[in-house]
Amino acid sequence: MKVTISVKGRFHAFFLAHELQKAGILAQLVTSYPVFQAREYGIEKSFVCSLLLNECIERAYRHYFSFLPQRQKMNSFFHTFFDKRVRSKIKQDSDIFVGFSSSCLHTIRSLQSKATKIIVENGSTHAVFQEEILEEEYALHGLCYVSDAMMIEKKCQEYTLADYISVPSRFAENSFLRQGLSAKKIIRVPYGVDTQKFYSLPKFDSQFRIIFCGNVNMRKGIIYLLKAFYELKLPRAELYIIGPVSIEVHMFIKKYQTHNIVLAGSFRENKLVHEYTKGDVFCLPSIEEGLALVLLQAMACGLPVICTTHTGGSDIICDEQEGFVLPIRDVDALKEKIVLLYEDKVLRRDMGQQAQKTILEKFTWAHYGEKMIAAYRAL
Repeated sequence: MKVTISVKGRFHAFFLAHELQKAGILAQLVTSYPVFQAREYGIEKSFVCSLLLNECIERAYRHYFSFLPQRQKMNSFFHTFFDKRVRSKIKQDSDIFVGFSSSCLHTIRSLQSKATKIIVENGSTHAVFQEEILEEEYALHGLCYVSDAMMIEKKCQEYTLADYISVPSRFAENSFLRQGLSAKKIIRVPYGVDTQKFYSLPKFDSQFRIIFCGNVNMRKGIIYLLKAFYELKLPRAELYIIGPVSIEVHMFIKKYQTHNIVLAGSFRENKLVHEYTKGDVFCLPSIEEGLALVLLQAMACGLPVICTTHTGGSDIICDEQEGFVLPIRDVDALKEKIVLLYEDKVLRRDMGQQAQKTILEKFTWAHYGEKMIAAYRAL
């Protein structure tokens, strides 16, 4: 069995490729990233096909011309440009082709006449469900959500043409089932985490600190966390927000801003362990995710987790053991669990230790690789 992976960017594809390489079944990794970045993940140069031109052109556009109209059309163009170049680059002797959603439609079509099994790797929920819930969220706050109809249509065509769709959580799987896809077409394997990069470190102060990490936008439910923290007014407590801030949430940050809400900005992945371990609790109140990698990273660092049912967290967290899994948009539930962990240092410690234990025993990238390879062999 030989497996080819195509990914515009990186996502978790480099971890998957490394596990396939260790098992001797990687045929090729096609990516828009440079070869040296794949090698940093332990992938041998001979397996990597880098379409770096794509990345260079897209980054130049986003840096110099992102102010121009038609941004959605350009987004679709960059995905299609990559996809069409992949068609002529992939090796023809693969038994399985894994293409990351939104950038593999043309490649899938070119492989349909061959015996290759086609898997679309989809890290979030079904595109239609994702658009519906985000439109609903924006409307709740009087904002206009700009839908990307071209991208939704492309993803839906990929879902239809693929033999299988790989998702990381039951929440994501259910979003596909509700759209009428057969359960037999879904491969569900939860992600892992690199425990060489994420681990516990001593905390050097006594201030209670809630960590949030991710894009600070409507999709991540940051508004509900800001509101909960603002209303609690806990003494010697801090909300530490890691990630780039979207324009759409600026008004809410201004509304709830206090001296103990810190916008820390973005950090490279190898620096995140030091940011996570400044905290006592990790909170991610997302409206929609497939399975947020930051949850696994925080757990590997020994933090108890508060998340929503729409993060995919239910697949890795037992409620009241490694943390708490709450309904979306529930500010009162957020406040209740934050106060509980704020007041009970022993509970924080025990949940954090259990979270780290769960990761080490079940959710490393090696665990992910074993499960995914077993699924591929079963095909």
